[in-house]
Amino acid sequence: MAVMVASAGLAGCGGRRAAPHAAPDDSAAARSSPCAGTASRTDDAAPGCAAFVSRVAPVRSLALSVRRSPRVRATCEDASRQAHIQVICPPLVPAHGVIANPDLYGAEGPLRPGAPSDFYLLTFNNGDNAGHIHWIVGAGRGDSVRRNLFDPRIWEVPGRVHRLRERRYGAWAMAFYRFPPYPSGGQLGGHDLALARVRGTTYFASIHGRTHHDADAAMLVAILLNAPSAP
Repeated sequence: MAVMVASAGLAGCGGRRAAPHAAPDDSAAARSSPCAGTASRTDDAAPGCAAFVSRVAPVRSLALSVRRSPRVRATCEDASRQAHIQVICPPLVPAHGVIANPDLYGAEGPLRPGAPSDFYLLTFNNGDNAGHIHWIVGAGRGDSVRRNLFDPRIWEVPGRVHRLRERRYGAWAMAFYRFPPYPSGGQLGGHDLALARVRGTTYFASIHGRTHHDADAAMLVAILLNAPSAP
């Protein structure tokens, strides 16, 4: 089931894959929302989840869906086996689907060998693939997101991340960041990213390009509705 439909521009990015600022609180509205309990790695989110999120973060830039493909589900399961933090499989995903090539999607942990498994990243449709837009979600404890996403020393080409703005969506304040064009920026080269923090864990969502802040925010709201409320 696709929801929040509008036009979508397709663009590519690639590569391997500043500090977080937002600090939301969970609320009664969030805890009782239709998205609560949809963090399962195998079940699709209920249509009511999309309706709830659309009231908080309406989307016009592209279509999102509550139906996660088997490739998304398998990637979430893979990340859950690797990470030492809870992996939240995104309840809302771009409706264009995931390309069949297994080399162009997957789960990743910390970039540095031997680093604590307190970070995960799910990436889909890597590169420039007609009909499929690149998107990324993930989370990390402490400063692991800064270390694995924002540190220019881990990129093949130097660059700078720009903080754009902060905006509140329901119970959550989200910060938006702009990564430099690929080949700088690592996995997020050419992306803008939405980021929020809940009880010591930073969550993020990003669709390739500069014009999908609404969809980034909607995907992130759906994820945050399933974020653990305990430290």
